[in-house]
Amino acid sequence: MPSHAFADSPLASELKVTTWNLEWFTNKAPHHALLGENVKPKSETAITHLMATRKKLLSQIFAFQEADDTPLLARLFPPSEYQIFLSQELQPIAQHVGIAVTKTLPVIHHADLPLALIRQDIPHSLRNGVDISVKFHEIWIRILAVHLKSGCWDAPYPSPAHSCPLLRQQVSILSQWVQDRLTQHQPFILLGDFNRRLTVHDEFFTQLDPTHTLLLLTANQASPCQGGQYFIDHIILASAETIQPIPHSFKVGLYSNEGEPPAFSPPSDHCPVSVSIKLAVPSPS
Repeated sequence: MPSHAFADSPLASELKVTTWNLEWFTNKAPHHALLGENVKPKSETAITHLMATRKKLLSQIFAFQEADDTPLLARLFPPSEYQIFLSQELQPIAQHVGIAVTKTLPVIHHADLPLALIRQDIPHSLRNGVDISVKFHEIWIRILAVHLKSGCWDAPYPSPAHSCPLLRQQVSILSQWVQDRLTQHQPFILLGDFNRRLTVHDEFFTQLDPTHTLLLLTANQASPCQGGQYFIDHIILASAETIQPIPHSFKVGLYSNEGEPPAFSPPSDHCPVSVSIKLAVPSPS
């Protein structure tokens, strides 16, 4: 059964959502079995920088990736301010997907979307999607946070190379989730690290959007945080019947190196990507 968390507080007229890959947000010791090669725990300096960035963003909802344990996350998203929902996988991993939601918003926590693909030919577990509903001004908005398989950045859809077959499997599961939402006429936001340079013409995206009803906010845009390459962190909205992006609110939060040494190292290899939305106003009948 879904779990519920409710709150009664005045709401803003806009809802800001952010997707943010925290890059191995862990305090496990180096060489831990669950960590990648040469992965080091987040330094205190990096954690402090991430905390300062989170405060500047002023988002009510954060979809985050590559997060380890809840105690460390509680430093970034204090329990006094945020509800945290973390993916649950059958195999132990140190790179969970999660969503942090301000306590001013009521939340229904649904079962994870099974994107981890437990198979014998996968050396380690992938990550499930975190699926919630958030009530915003009497409208329930479904929100799904994902972190898909890396490696199939822009290879052709049928490619057998590297991880493309795994990504196709995950996109097939995502496509069914999207179709279920559309069938139910349920407004939704799909966001996270897709590890794919999606465009509206990319076959991975058209699998999600065969009827051309979705809005890919990152379409045809280069990320200033990825050396000018196209985005792999994406925010996708359902059609504008219920929710609409606020004009010019799509932003990439760059890390400030003010006051930092010349050899400043960003606290994550991804920057937070945000947009503000509003509820659509029905047309006069």
